[in-house]
Amino acid sequence: MPEIAPIPLNRIKTRDNLLQSRIWGLAKRGPVTLPRAFETTDAGSLLVLLRHAGTDTTYASVPWGPQTAAENRNGTYLEHLSEALRPHLPASCLFIRYDLPWPSPWEDRMDGPPAVTTRELEMNFGTRFHRLRKAPTDIRPVDTQVVNLARDDDTLLAQMKPKTRYNINLAHRRGVRVYPTSPRRLDEWFQMYRETMARHGKTVHDYEHFEQFFEAAYQSRVAAVLPGEPRRRHNIRLILAEQDGQPLAGMVLAVSGPYAIYLYGASTAIRRNAMPTYLLQWKAMQTARHLGAESYDMFGVPPDRRAGHPMHGLLRFKEGFGGSHITRRGCWDYPLDEQRYPPFAGREAADGGYHR
Repeated sequence: MPEIAPIPLNRIKTRDNLLQSRIWGLAKRGPVTLPRAFETTDAGSLLVLLRHAGTDTTYASVPWGPQTAAENRNGTYLEHLSEALRPHLPASCLFIRYDLPWPSPWEDRMDGPPAVTTRELEMNFGTRFHRLRKAPTDIRPVDTQVVNLARDDDTLLAQMKPKTRYNINLAHRRGVRVYPTSPRRLDEWFQMYRETMARHGKTVHDYEHFEQFFEAAYQSRVAAVLPGEPRRRHNIRLILAEQDGQPLAGMVLAVSGPYAIYLYGASTAIRRNAMPTYLLQWKAMQTARHLGAESYDMFGVPPDRRAGHPMHGLLRFKEGFGGSHITRRGCWDYPLDEQRYPPFAGREAADGGYHR
């Protein structure tokens, strides 16, 4: 069983996982969320977010963790880790939720993953208590597109689809400019973000969520948020695409060691024929590579690849940049209170959706 000891939040050591960093813990800290940090004997630092979910009810969330060796990526390890964590969690904690970045064993199936019951049998194989449950919802999308940045510009462009290359060049010809900018322009980006979420019927984070994220990164000694700063362990960039001084699209790019993530994106509904989002993605890849990234995670594509799917346009857009389709394990719960967990999970299942 892994041994666990609490540590101060500022002692978390992560190089390539922003979501397991002190920055993420500080960014999420608030009235309903308390970040906790632990040191494990076999998986390094572990960030755990304690979330209040009602009167005398909490649960523990492990964002994109644990980071452990391939041979430990199984239910037996999660059971041991959960039991080691249990004494350090409040009595009101219903369950531990792991948002696993591990590759899914079912990702090569053309018809998608098997039924939840089959996946739960597989995850609990060899465990003692057989408690692991597929969470009712995934916090982050499990399917994504990852581009290998360890190539020169010509090679990266050559692996893109012809229409994507054409639209990148078209944005250039139509005067679109893309550049990293100061977080002081976050309010301009947020207006586009709010419009984008409304357009797609998605949950909107409030402005303070992003403000706190940039502030946490800025205050960290291991992060850089301003254009031109020397690269550090974590590099956060607000990138805008403009035409004639008018912001048309933007993103929050996160680079941690060799891994880059298209963390949050936004665009307006105007001047879409200028193709700003295509040039935005291309410039973000170049920026990420300059900051030391070897991989660029588009951070979400729909798992359903049918042409009639409502998000098929998003799939075609992201696949146009090349790369590989990746499917991850997603969220798994380890109930600590097996009587109170099922009603809570049932209510959550009724809400549906994912959020970042």
